[in-house]
Amino acid sequence: MAIYRVFLLGADDHFVGVEAIDCATDREVMGRAPDVAGGHRAVEIWDLARCVGRIDLRHPAGAD
Repeated sequence: MAIYRVFLLGADDHFVGVEAIDCATDREVMGRAPDVAGGHRAVEIWDLARCVGRIDLRHPAGAD
């Protein structure tokens, strides 16, 4: 298991917080990261100095 850092991004794309998640794989953390995002705009997931990925959580205009 690895401890990943999930950085929460605000509306201006700046970091506003961070959560730690213990996961076995990159795929697992990418699936769990949105659950800790709250109402934030996006998250970036990091494993030490390696960026695992970024997830944009905004809903497209006109989406239900």
